[in-house]
Amino acid sequence: MKTSAWVAVACPTSGRVILANRSRATNHAGQWNFFGGGVDRGERPEHAACRELREESGLLAKPSYLLPLGEAIAGDKRHLLFGLVLAREIAPRLNKESEEFRWLRPADIDAGIVLHSSAEQLMPRVDGWLKHLAPRPDIVVEAVIAPPAEPPATEEPPAPKPAKPYATWLALRRMLGGTPGRDVNER
Repeated sequence: MKTSAWVAVACPTSGRVILANRSRATNHAGQWNFFGGGVDRGERPEHAACRELREESGLLAKPSYLLPLGEAIAGDKRHLLFGLVLAREIAPRLNKESEEFRWLRPADIDAGIVLHSSAEQLMPRVDGWLKHLAPRPDIVVEAVIAPPAEPPATEEPPAPKPAKPYATWLALRRMLGGTPGRDVNER
């Protein structure tokens, strides 16, 4: 059975969690879900959750920041859910896997928001967690968004400028032990 790891990012002062609307570039397009994805072979689920969180939202988190919330089985996948508590609501830097995001209270999710099956199964657990989540400084993390990745070079780098002949001649003379104004053979 394949395993995926997801992160419910919450803000205790607002009592809301962030959900992302999956884009056409992914499976389950148009469905809302937490940030996350597949656990690679040999990877610990909490490390996968942090990796996926960074890739999909730009949020930087350490595995020690994550709280295990539960799991759901959907089809042939086991979905593990972790919680991350932020000091304030932030605007994530979405990648191509999501079209938009919303901060929502679980009770505010209506028929207009189609949840991924695992998110639907896990939402009652998230709702209970949010109701008992107080702004505790020992578990609240200040959000840090990673800088955007450098875009790949699409054009060739500029050709190096040709060296000036005199500067090249001087450098060559110095390498050979001569000095400007003296012949290399004079010593």
